Amino acid sequence: MIQRFFHAWERRLVAVTTDRVVRPFEWGLDWIDDVEPLTASGRSTTRMGIPYRSELRRLLRD
Repeated sequence: MIQRFFHAWERRLVAVTTDRVVRPFEWGLDWIDDVEPLTASGRSTTRMGIPYRSELRRLLRD
């Protein structure tokens, strides 16, 4: 259900703008170093000991 919503939204964005730049996800890793992610329950993943940055980088290498 949500997939259809986002797909339609992306199609509308593409139709409206002609100068849109789509970057690979790896580009976004530079922006998350100062962000402390939360779990769905709102708990800090850093305090829980989840090394999310290293896990993201590992997944992107695969």
